[in-house]
Amino acid sequence: MLRLAAIDIGNDSVKPIYSGAHGQPIPNVIAPIPADRGVLSLESNVYEGIHCRITSPALANSGVYAVGNLATRYAPNHEPEPGDTKGTSDQAVIMLLVSLALDAATETKASPGTVHATYAVSTGLPLREAKQPGARAAFAERLMGKVHEVEFLQTPDLSGTVVRIEFEQVDVYSEGQAAMMHLVTDEHGHIKNTELLQKSILINDIGGLSTDSAVIERGEPDNINSEGINSGVSEYLDLIIENVYQRYHHKIRSRRNLVRDVLLAPNERKNHILVDGKLTSVKDIVDVALAECARVQHEHLTRMWKKVSDLELVYQIGGGSALLRPYLTAVNEQGKRTFPLRWQESSEESVWMIAESYWRMLQLSRSAASVSEGV
Repeated sequence: MLRLAAIDIGNDSVKPIYSGAHGQPIPNVIAPIPADRGVLSLESNVYEGIHCRITSPALANSGVYAVGNLATRYAPNHEPEPGDTKGTSDQAVIMLLVSLALDAATETKASPGTVHATYAVSTGLPLREAKQPGARAAFAERLMGKVHEVEFLQTPDLSGTVVRIEFEQVDVYSEGQAAMMHLVTDEHGHIKNTELLQKSILINDIGGLSTDSAVIERGEPDNINSEGINSGVSEYLDLIIENVYQRYHHKIRSRRNLVRDVLLAPNERKNHILVDGKLTSVKDIVDVALAECARVQHEHLTRMWKKVSDLELVYQIGGGSALLRPYLTAVNEQGKRTFPLRWQESSEESVWMIAESYWRMLQLSRSAASVSEGV
């Protein structure tokens, strides 16, 4: 079967779109574990217990891994770290293959059994990587022309299912290029915002490990002045986890758990942890770390404005922007330089916009290919 997919391999989580529909995000955490993990009973659903053997010529280390929420329960586990390169890392490929295997296995409902799946996929690399000559082509070549196998082991509903994945098409874009697509086109790829096409804008994509700052001059990417920095929110999330542990001896198991269970928790649980079963505020720890992250981001915006002095707007996007919005707004209002910041209407839109852009570009590329073949 041929399936179409757009995969945003974010530092926090992987956001997939399969055949136009949002899939379940998967925390970008892996842990090498045994093939028999000694469970008394399996988890309640597949996304709580992703346990698989991955065999792929694209990987330096094929093996057995816990992935996503399950991996956060193991120590040691691995989240993307500063200095990691997405285009050459095993973790990015593991997360992409597992996402596609879950789609293929659940779509065919073949458990146990072997599923043969062919994908046309659209994904991307951070700006600083995408600008390197040959980087996007090299990432696509890791996947094309090979067979990649994901065998689900002690995974709810999928134990014994083997998915063999091949690729018909792999499109690799710059994440900044994708963001521009989302801002100026509708879900069908038609122009919806002609005003932006007449402006000089900055799209500041705040991720976990990096920030991509794409300069768009009247609808065209400025490849010279667009740049990325090796700073996002992850190091500050790690600082919160460390300071919470030092003060309360309470271990937050992963950045993903921190964001979900503390920073974005609803109502009175927001910015609280449980200490001896009692809700305890850690807001002062959170505020210090995220305010410092916002200060670093504001300094970066200042440098970008000095490089490109005719910028008219700056759009803050990405999962990091949703966390930093109140802090960056405060720094901007109190600083010596105040920039015209723009935000997405909801944090959900900001988180999904890159994946949605990849989906739109995949649709456009396949339509163009069909027209070309027809001619």
